[in-house]
Amino acid sequence: MAAAADDGAGGASGEPRQLLPALRHWASTQPDKVLFTYLGDDGEETRRLTYGDVEAQTRRLAQHILSNTAEGLGVGQGDRVLLVYPPSLDFIVAFLACLRAGVVAVPVYPPDPRRLKKNMYMFASIQASSGARVALTSKQYNWAKRATGIKDVFSKEKAKWPDVKWVVTDGLVDKEAPPRAADEVDGAEPADVAFLQYTSGSTAEPKGVRVTHANLSHNLQTIVRSLEAVDDTVVVSWLPQYHDMGLIGSHLGTLYCGGSGAYMSPISFIKNPAVWIASVSKYHGTHLQAPSFAYKLTARKFASQSRWKAADLDLSSVRHIFNAAEPIDYVAVKQFCDTFAPAKLSPAAFSPGYGLAEHTVYVSDSGTLVLHVAKEELETANAVTVIAEHGLTGEAPAAAGDADVAESVLVSCGKVDKNADVDIRIVDRESLAELPDGRVGEIWIDSPSKADGYWGQPEKSAADFHGALAAAGGDGGGESKGGEGRPAAADGYLRTGDLGFVYKGELFVCGRAKDLIIVRGRNHYPQDIERCIEEDDRLRPGCSAAIDAPHKGQEVLVVVAELRDAKCASTDEVLAGAVSAISGQHGVTPYEVVLVEPRSINKTTSGKIARQWVKKAYLAGTLKVVAVWNEKSRGGGAAATRARGGAGGAAAATGDAGAAAPRARPHELDAATIAKAKAMSDEELRAAVADEIGRLLELDPEDIDRTKCLVDLGMDSMALTQLHGELEHRYALFFTEAEMFSEETTVDWMVAQRGRTEKPAEEAAEELPTDGSGPPAPKRRAPPPAMKQPCCPWCPAWCNCL
Repeated sequence: MAAAADDGAGGASGEPRQLLPALRHWASTQPDKVLFTYLGDDGEETRRLTYGDVEAQTRRLAQHILSNTAEGLGVGQGDRVLLVYPPSLDFIVAFLACLRAGVVAVPVYPPDPRRLKKNMYMFASIQASSGARVALTSKQYNWAKRATGIKDVFSKEKAKWPDVKWVVTDGLVDKEAPPRAADEVDGAEPADVAFLQYTSGSTAEPKGVRVTHANLSHNLQTIVRSLEAVDDTVVVSWLPQYHDMGLIGSHLGTLYCGGSGAYMSPISFIKNPAVWIASVSKYHGTHLQAPSFAYKLTARKFASQSRWKAADLDLSSVRHIFNAAEPIDYVAVKQFCDTFAPAKLSPAAFSPGYGLAEHTVYVSDSGTLVLHVAKEELETANAVTVIAEHGLTGEAPAAAGDADVAESVLVSCGKVDKNADVDIRIVDRESLAELPDGRVGEIWIDSPSKADGYWGQPEKSAADFHGALAAAGGDGGGESKGGEGRPAAADGYLRTGDLGFVYKGELFVCGRAKDLIIVRGRNHYPQDIERCIEEDDRLRPGCSAAIDAPHKGQEVLVVVAELRDAKCASTDEVLAGAVSAISGQHGVTPYEVVLVEPRSINKTTSGKIARQWVKKAYLAGTLKVVAVWNEKSRGGGAAATRARGGAGGAAAATGDAGAAAPRARPHELDAATIAKAKAMSDEELRAAVADEIGRLLELDPEDIDRTKCLVDLGMDSMALTQLHGELEHRYALFFTEAEMFSEETTVDWMVAQRGRTEKPAEEAAEELPTDGSGPPAPKRRAPPPAMKQPCCPWCPAWCNCL
């Protein structure tokens, strides 16, 4: 690899400037400007890095990576290196250092034996797929203690924990490496792979998207141009750093344009979303990014707290609010805008968009239209019949059309011609012919941001990254000029697997051809969920289906499974076990679990579950149901066991829960709060905690079983994290994150701990050698108790971090 020329402020010959020359440029022209600021739970600053700091620390760490000394990693350019960091600035420094060293960064979620088993298996799968033999980490991750627990878990399974060299980078970023390694830094070519972005694939076959330096630079240039981001840009973000939108959109985009960013952990956001929006006001944020659910949650939680008033905040600086990563919720946009109108938030700043890892991240934004279309024609005929349309921030028409016609509300994800070098086509999946506007087909994309394929999967790469349009009047593979006479991409198109259409020049995403399930923006593969519940031998193996269904304007998870015996007398146990397994292993609580008669689920000709048939039967209420668990069962009572014609409760539910009562001032535990909590009797405190749980689960507090662990009550990661914050700041009840997720934690147990005067210390980080040798062999100890954990400690339930 030859050293890339530093082109200063712009690329040569019209080519996009590479990321690393951009770093060097800004570090030389504004070395003292703060680039990254990290915030704590209350929005307090915990660390700052200037452009000069980032340049120096990434250069030194890159030299250590390439060094063959005792303190170096001794890896070669092009080798893969795992990045295993909790939310912190350590991650982004390590990521940039890998790029400067010419090694391929592989961001992964840091596994924890106390939490989701799925995360440990995904880590092992990613390591095996990438072939990485070195993992960079930090003291904060406390790998030495976790490694013992992980190996204990794996010792009971057939799977093998990967043998990798762990290197703690905390001390290396400030220590000069041998000068010999300095000559090899910053030598990456545009065509070299910069990093592998593993999508939320099955643990059995993870897909690592090969993102080259050229892909990255083009996408960054497209982002900053489309979002009008310049050196006065201020990003305020809580998005996971190992998720493509958080990594590229929030961190690298800020660096690329010469701006500044303030960041917090996703867990801090979930505990108290108001801190995020208050930080936007404090730092005069200009650019925000989040999925749709986050805007709705922030509006609701802000209205229920008293620390800040919207009129006391100033959001007039916000120029662009990117809304993507899950279906755009028009109601959420309206609620967010209405809530923060007194803070001078401009509704025009909202910019719905679309993106995916296979296109680096960004595809489009600046959606302006909201369409009300005929639901049946859309779903059955792939046809778009517009009943009404209006602007994103305008009011929906009082009467959109015939009241007897069911409608779907779709929000535009951007203008297809906004970026001339991003070619978006709508294609018939069978004929491979380009479709005209107003017809639903698969979204195909070509641009320099289209990634280089999947790591180690040439056949899958050829199929997904080189789709050929049908020639006019012929089969796929000819030279098509498309429906508008545009020349087709010579190298073929990225087949996204998403379904959509174009209307008045704007892209609408209306479904997925794949079976992927997205709940709160987090991807779930149905085969993984099906596999985890089929460990119960009362269910027929290979005869269950995990599907998504509409509920209150969002998608929820529904699982349908065949019983071995339709007369099974223990369906309550089967249902409870399925709910616990799904929550504990996948971090999502199903909306409904439906047990059906044996041999009643349709399969394809190849013997696979026909999930789309199951979804239609569920929505139509034609399943042969034996027993059901749904939200009415979440308080801990008996499962809803009944025979009926079908299930489909999610589809019929409408409306939102009532507004929560005003909450006490978060993150300020004053004397009055402590005195009030102490004055409560144990029974009063139990009732108050049950009330908080009932509010989060939308249940009557009287239905809450106070002797049942929180996870088994149906609390997923978001609910547990919100409860954690409420207990601490309203009732002076202090718990560690691990305790909140423990199977021992019940309402009664929590109240019994009321004598604590402060939060118990988490396990202290163990000092690790920085030479990669790892800790001494741990003493044999009993494995930790099984923990039914619904989420990782670092990111909320929606996130696409795997």
